[in-house]
Amino acid sequence: MIAGKPATRRVLPAAVALLAVAVYLALALPQTGQSLIIDEVEFPRLAEAIADTGHPAFYRGEESPAQTGVFHPPLYAFVLGLWVKILGFSTVAVRLFGVLLMLATAWFGYRTLHEIGPGDWEPPLFVVFFLLHPFVVQSALLPDIDGTALLFANTLLGWALVRSVARQTSLRRMILAVGGCLTLVLACKLTAVYAIPFIFGALLLAKGPWVAAKVTAAATVLASATFLVVWRLVSWLSGAPFSYPFEFTVSSGLKNGAADLGAAEILRRLVPQDWAIFWLGMPLLVMAAAGTVIVASRWKSEPQRRVLLAFSAWAVGVLALYSLITGPPYGFPKYLVGAMPALAMLAAVAAAPVAAGLRKLGPWAWAGLLAVPPSVYFLYRQFADGLPTDLYYLHPGFRFLPAGLALGLVLYFAGRKFGSPALKYGAGAVGLAGALLLFAHSASVDLYQAQQTSSIRYHPSEVGFDDMVARMKELVGPDEPFLAPKDVGSATYNRFHQQEILFLLPDDLERVLSDPAVRYTVVRKGWDYSFAVFPEVQPIIERHMVLKETIGDFLLYARP
Repeated sequence: MIAGKPATRRVLPAAVALLAVAVYLALALPQTGQSLIIDEVEFPRLAEAIADTGHPAFYRGEESPAQTGVFHPPLYAFVLGLWVKILGFSTVAVRLFGVLLMLATAWFGYRTLHEIGPGDWEPPLFVVFFLLHPFVVQSALLPDIDGTALLFANTLLGWALVRSVARQTSLRRMILAVGGCLTLVLACKLTAVYAIPFIFGALLLAKGPWVAAKVTAAATVLASATFLVVWRLVSWLSGAPFSYPFEFTVSSGLKNGAADLGAAEILRRLVPQDWAIFWLGMPLLVMAAAGTVIVASRWKSEPQRRVLLAFSAWAVGVLALYSLITGPPYGFPKYLVGAMPALAMLAAVAAAPVAAGLRKLGPWAWAGLLAVPPSVYFLYRQFADGLPTDLYYLHPGFRFLPAGLALGLVLYFAGRKFGSPALKYGAGAVGLAGALLLFAHSASVDLYQAQQTSSIRYHPSEVGFDDMVARMKELVGPDEPFLAPKDVGSATYNRFHQQEILFLLPDDLERVLSDPAVRYTVVRKGWDYSFAVFPEVQPIIERHMVLKETIGDFLLYARP
């Protein structure tokens, strides 16, 4: 036992962390059997090919029957391929891989705050804020780089930085540790170069400009060289084109970035859309901002805690980057989950003093804790009964939650600063009530999502996906191609013409539809691969086919 610390002060926080893990698994595991939807089908099919043949190529439509699928650096694809080789191919297997990566991310985030120390509550509160957030519960189930492998690699990098600073390791060991973790980051995704200025900023705060420049430069060279050498070897052994990930990153960046440079477009993407419910990170962002202020004011003399300030910049950087390259950020949790470890760390710092003072709050604390179960049930029923008619829109009452949380935190620390017990504990109760309401709300959303047959990890245009796939399997023989978006085609394992023909090249679409062997076409009502996005496609299809069935959000056209 640590001198001066009762066992209960250490046991209770640990129990809270373990409880959060148990709740997370109870929410995530039942969803691992959900069908693969939209781009979710891509990496599992790639992993399946790697497990079967060692070659990262799989059927992607009549125009490219054996296309290499390594569009990004190969770490995630090949590790997932090894995972599939061991466990076999199934949706449970590929989703379980993400769940375990998220648990590993939670562990290294926990260890990061433990290295910073010395509080009892910061590490377990990180686990709670991180694992129980709907962003994380849903993103863990994505067989995708950004929500799983890259999240883990970035958190591992942050842990290596904090550990190196906190333990005053030698310059050489710091370069090896940071460079090794940065290698994993770059081997996941090339746009993750945003980690490099994060390294420099963290070390600049902790060690000064000379050490920051030296370690960042050396670690970047080490990571880049290691990644290139290993990728060259993997490319040679597997037959994957070495240059493909680099060419894809540059071409997609130029294509997506050209329209994103105007100020109006940037501002549009930074404004929440009707307080979309996915962005439950807003209250967490408020707490993270409070955490940043607390760290800056109370811990500025200690180098390892200065590193924590860099996490706030990291989170803001991730949010800004992906808001520009992926569209409105509040509808893309797949990417924005990359900011969640940093936000959860800072939120944990803000909430820890309140958690530590729960015993002093007395009846307020017990009343708040006892109110959690009925609050969860009440809010869950609001969603289940359809009061918000669309799950994507936040109930107006919750728009004030961030302001209430901020007010409670500000008053709490003002009471501590000026020694006013009434202000301190009254405001602590306000902050606690806001935090508990946040958890009740998050838990109700998690419960609702966990019971849906088709999760809303991307957007709601997935209703009827399973029925559409089953119908296409029923109608189309294995040797008869049809025309459909890649997720529908790949999910059926039948021959199909891929989405580039359907939506990007009208002349080629006319050519394909002129072939009498192509008797069916699938489009969506809205979102991507739809007439709403590509109106010029509708008259071409309707010249050759007629609407046969509407299945959820999908439209099935057939040759008359």
